[in-house]
Amino acid sequence: MWTGFRLMAARHFLRLRDLDAPAIASLLERANQHHADPLAGRGLLAGRVLVMLFEKKSTRTRVSFEAGMAQMGGHAIFLSSSDSQLSRGELPCAVPDTFLSSASTWLK
Repeated sequence: MWTGFRLMAARHFLRLRDLDAPAIASLLERANQHHADPLAGRGLLAGRVLVMLFEKKSTRTRVSFEAGMAQMGGHAIFLSSSDSQLSRGELPCAVPDTFLSSASTWLK
């Protein structure tokens, strides 16, 4: 059983060219290890809360993140833009301040 699963430093992955060859190789290796033993990360996110704010419907993304958080011991909270301050005109850049006071991280 692979037990080397640990959190990576937070990085934004927006384009493949943002990563160098070693980072891509490391990412693919971690994916292979997780695929071989999906339960290796169980408990890694215990006590963590992910708030997901969607301006548009995104079923696959929502289900993927909710399942991943549950598998790793965390909790995910889903909000649509109509359930948040965005529906009342608050700027999107102000919303994370509210979330981060009670959540570990957020996804928009």
